[in-house]
Amino acid sequence: VMYAGRVVEEGPTGSVFAAPRMPYTRGLLDSVVDVEIPPHSLLHTVAGRPPTLTEMPSGCRFHPRCSRMNERCAVHAPAFDENPESQRWACWSPLKGLEE
Repeated sequence: VMYAGRVVEEGPTGSVFAAPRMPYTRGLLDSVVDVEIPPHSLLHTVAGRPPTLTEMPSGCRFHPRCSRMNERCAVHAPAFDENPESQRWACWSPLKGLEE
């Protein structure tokens, strides 16, 4: 998964879909239309606006739109972290996977 020109999460498709760690990935998955919901239902969107290519935010590029943002996010771009299933994510406040 890429956001604003940077890879923010990667791994086996099943692992990423089942337990996303990056809030942006979770937002994308939540925004997939479910054909079983009633017509005219409100759809989930990722809050905020993406950055322009000429004015990228400092730190994590997703931080202005992220509900889990903290001061560190605004200053420093996160390095990749990973789990045993070869899933990698770049986030200072990652989701816990299946619980969120």
